[in-house]
Amino acid sequence: MKIYLDPGHGEGVKGTPDPGAIGPTGLTENTVTFDLAKRLGHLLREKGYQVLGATLTAARDDENLNEAIAAANAQGAELFLSLHCNAAASPKARGVETWYGGSGTAQVVAEAILHRIGEQIAGGKGAWVQGRRYPLVNRGAKKGRFAVLTKTRMPAVLVELAFISNSQEEAWLKERTVRQQFAQAIADAIDDVYRRKGV
Repeated sequence: MKIYLDPGHGEGVKGTPDPGAIGPTGLTENTVTFDLAKRLGHLLREKGYQVLGATLTAARDDENLNEAIAAANAQGAELFLSLHCNAAASPKARGVETWYGGSGTAQVVAEAILHRIGEQIAGGKGAWVQGRRYPLVNRGAKKGRFAVLTKTRMPAVLVELAFISNSQEEAWLKERTVRQQFAQAIADAIDDVYRRKGV
């Protein structure tokens, strides 16, 4: 099975650098998503999936969303996964959410990702980071109209990991162990759907 990983932002559609949202201490969204895509790609390959995405072996993320969509369509990807950090004007906004497009499979994957993040990070074995429990809020799986969800020809899911605009969640997103936990939860969720349950 072919899975296309798209770390959000990196390059804008006009070719200019696009760091995405920026946290209170300067952490950029693409720094998080680019690192997470590499971690997630490794885990998915270990599970036997074929992982696509121009950024996975690159030193920097220089693929814009139109290029990612076109590449996924051209390469016959069977699942498109776009990774993002959320942001809001209010520094109190927090939590994780997923958006889906395409067939019913996309909704199943989006809900499975939220379930695994809740189980493995917010309330399970990965709940503790540096002695503190994650109070991650589940903001739900929602039908979306983003370009990466509507212009792709395969089931597509966009994951908003946490709010980089929230100082506490930005601090978590800086941690390599936290990024690895997110990657593991997402990889396990995809495997739950495609290998164990079937779609």
